[in-house]
Amino acid sequence: MAELQNTKSKLKAVIFDVDDTLYLEMDYIRSGFRLLTEYLHSLNIPAVLEDFVACFQTNAGDAIDLYLHRIGAYNKSLHQSLLSIHRAHIPNIQPFDYVEELLLWLKEKGLRLGVISDGTALAQNNKLMGLKLHHYFDDIVFSDALGGPHCRKPCDVSFRYIQKQMNIPFENMLYIGDNLDKDFYPVTHLGMQGIQYWNEKGVYYGKKYKVNSPSFREIKQMIQEIMEQRMPLNITIDGPVGAGKSSVANAVADRLGILHLDTGAMYRAFAYACKTMAVDENNPEQVAQAIKDTNISVDFVDGEQKTMVNGRVVNDYIRTPEMSMLASTLSKLPEVRQKLVAEQRNIARSHDILLDGRDTGTNVLPRADVKIFLTASPEVRAMRRFKQNAGGQSYSEILEDLKKRDLQDTTREINPLVMAEDGILVDSSDMDFEQTVEQILNIVRNFDGKQK
Repeated sequence: MAELQNTKSKLKAVIFDVDDTLYLEMDYIRSGFRLLTEYLHSLNIPAVLEDFVACFQTNAGDAIDLYLHRIGAYNKSLHQSLLSIHRAHIPNIQPFDYVEELLLWLKEKGLRLGVISDGTALAQNNKLMGLKLHHYFDDIVFSDALGGPHCRKPCDVSFRYIQKQMNIPFENMLYIGDNLDKDFYPVTHLGMQGIQYWNEKGVYYGKKYKVNSPSFREIKQMIQEIMEQRMPLNITIDGPVGAGKSSVANAVADRLGILHLDTGAMYRAFAYACKTMAVDENNPEQVAQAIKDTNISVDFVDGEQKTMVNGRVVNDYIRTPEMSMLASTLSKLPEVRQKLVAEQRNIARSHDILLDGRDTGTNVLPRADVKIFLTASPEVRAMRRFKQNAGGQSYSEILEDLKKRDLQDTTREINPLVMAEDGILVDSSDMDFEQTVEQILNIVRNFDGKQK
């Protein structure tokens, strides 16, 4: 960018798996089975530790059941006793080399640390106690505590839970785990970053692993590189129809050297698509089907936005009062907003960009760095449009349309037009175009680059 450098770090939190990520899970198994062997000896029941371990390697989920049957000592009461002892014991286990140094370094960097681990809360918590790592973590989530075994990975419920606890966007979170099959589906699905660590002695060694695994020293370097990546600068300009958002946004974006995404053009493009397909705007089912069948996309050519419907540029057809009013009507449908907002967020994740529209700061990019609410009195907005000869309408007709649109936009049930709580009001009623642009540029220049 020509005038502004955004130094926000991309990484805010690091979440760890536990088993075979912080330590070798087989050490936990041996620790528990050693205790069970001693307990069986106290009952005068012959038991051999290595035979216990062999049963685990044969059938991990039912190792105790299998072993008791093999030695002819099975009964339900004994099985439950052994299971309870195993889960309740504080294991004699050690973290992998360099894990504690890594956790201390991350804490010193000011990152929020968490744990997401499958299994019963009692057993998994005891593992952290045995590892003596409990105090490093700000948030600890054991999936079974959220609703039982069906909440285990690859279910994403534990990831969504910890994200709400941390109040950090998924894209600013890193997950470190070992099981490529279970651990990383929610990571990819939710838009988190991920690093896989595995050990050839791990329980899941050879099961959908990557060819090479980083050491924890290498993981530190990978995290350092992520932390040094700059987050894209996101600016939003919201306001009522006729406030000059698009033209002002174009000028601001151009002088900052960033892209300008006109979100309203995407809704108008969909309105144009519905018009050409003779979709009944008052039939929600038809509109919902139309948004599913229509690809609304944008491209930037020499900084100019090309808005497309199914690959066809429609810029010349969407700036009429009819398309503007129809877009406002169609945007009330949740399916329409969900699809277009998702596309807008995807674009903003990877570009320094300015968005303008009706709810870009309150809904589309609620964590935008700078949020402007650009407005002017209805009379001023109407006069500006009249001077532009908007569709040959009279001043009174334009004013009436603006007031109608204002009422429609501010009272709609889904994402009404309001200024964000942390938005900055810019009233251009008594300013010309250049003064308005310069005021917004001054606001952006004062942005300090800190994460909200």
